[in-house]
Amino acid sequence: MLAKSTFELVSWEEELLADIPTEQPVAKASAWYKALQEITGSFKADYLLHYSQYNQENPHLSEATYLGYLFFEGVLKGRKGTFVLEERGTFEKGLPHNELVIKENTGTEELSGIQGTGKYFLDGANLVIEIDYGIEK
Repeated sequence: MLAKSTFELVSWEEELLADIPTEQPVAKASAWYKALQEITGSFKADYLLHYSQYNQENPHLSEATYLGYLFFEGVLKGRKGTFVLEERGTFEKGLPHNELVIKENTGTEELSGIQGTGKYFLDGANLVIEIDYGIEK
């Protein structure tokens, strides 16, 4: 099944790790996203980022690769529960390019047995998340 929702970044906190050259720094970040529609709830995320090009004055012009974990809590197409997504991606020209994988055995409640993949992307002015999933009984 495919679920799709708007995906809003509520907060982003990032810090560069010490003792890394500023031309290609490594950073850690924590984020909180909200989704409303077929996916309703919150995603709390932690990331590690490696900047191949870092623009200190305007980080949105930087280029990076990243990986992280997102913890979802909410309702997915009428089913309540939680699960964990693993994310790998790049950030180039102000846009994320990523792939999400639901971590095995992380679903709870009505989302127990969930598996699948996903992504998020800009659709016009909106950030959108899509999750293609199945639930094993």
